[in-house]
Amino acid sequence: MNLKNIIFFFSGLLLLFASCQEQIQEKTAPLPKQNDITLTKKISYMNDVIKEYPNVADYYFRRASLNLEAEKENLAQKDIEQAILLDSSKAIYYFVKAQIHEIKQEYEEALKAGKKAENKGFRQVDADMLMGKMSYYAKDYQKAAFYLDKVQEVLPELPELKYYRGVTYFQAKDTAHAIEYLNQAIVLKKDYKDAYTALSNLYNNYGAYKTSIRYTQKAIQNCGKDASLYFAYGRSLWALKSYDSAIVRYSQAFDLDNKIWQAGYQVAIYCINKQNYVRAEQYLTKVLIEKPDVERGHYLLGAIYEYHLKRLTDALKHYQRALMMDRENAQIQMDIRRVVRKIEFEEYKKSPEYTLYLMQKQRESQLQQEIQKKDSL
Repeated sequence: MNLKNIIFFFSGLLLLFASCQEQIQEKTAPLPKQNDITLTKKISYMNDVIKEYPNVADYYFRRASLNLEAEKENLAQKDIEQAILLDSSKAIYYFVKAQIHEIKQEYEEALKAGKKAENKGFRQVDADMLMGKMSYYAKDYQKAAFYLDKVQEVLPELPELKYYRGVTYFQAKDTAHAIEYLNQAIVLKKDYKDAYTALSNLYNNYGAYKTSIRYTQKAIQNCGKDASLYFAYGRSLWALKSYDSAIVRYSQAFDLDNKIWQAGYQVAIYCINKQNYVRAEQYLTKVLIEKPDVERGHYLLGAIYEYHLKRLTDALKHYQRALMMDRENAQIQMDIRRVVRKIEFEEYKKSPEYTLYLMQKQRESQLQQEIQKKDSL
């Protein structure tokens, strides 16, 4: 059975109105009914439908929804944009567009699309939740609270709702309610890492470091190894002046995720102070890959290479990069001139002239020793 027959089989109404392309475009092609059909097959089916009917907005919307379910956000975005281009009147198209932008952490675009869906009459609790979150990221905390209140009327025990109400209250400087809602989120979802992190950071910010540590330890126990949790743990320990323990946590954080460059930088500085220059170099190098413009990073690495690891070419490279970020720094300029002279001297030491110079100095030393020996007699 060919594709057209399949379409006709699944849509009797489409058959009745198939006399012209415009009428066909007003209908929607049903998906196969088999319960065991895979997501890949559904997407493949819609590919064939779109190939035959390329100007039907709803077909692109369906494929966008399937691609979104398959975690193919870029393909989903391309499809939903095409659906909107063909038919800009459908509110749900804009809601799906907002969902895609949210997943891609494009919060400003998600908020714009969500507002369009709302203006076109889209009313669902999922839309209110999305608008609450996007308003929070836009720092419009009053609007965020408005949408989150609407969600609470329908889904009062939703962990995500409790979390965003908590962080919204915190931004509004209502610490008591923030703690209350974040704790409720953890009760509802034992492994809610973001809620643990928010509580840990909250207590850190208020100097309650031991309480922060308790939440972080609980988070690691329930959520597993996570770089951000170890970093928060390290912050609390450092504030309590448990420096050795803090460095262990910072190391764990940075080893799990080099993007948390602050943790690696702290470890590097600690190693410099402990005169462990090999380890300091290893951490600083990784830090500068993630954060090339970190303050004093290149200068410190240059000094390590020059004075401790004796890698003058590398020292020069990092001093020069440090100077690019601070062009008027006379100290760095002097350091560069000194290292250049050292490199030139190392090259001179490889030359025949230097070998002759050493031989001459050796002869002079031997002669001096002979003279002193004669004088002693």
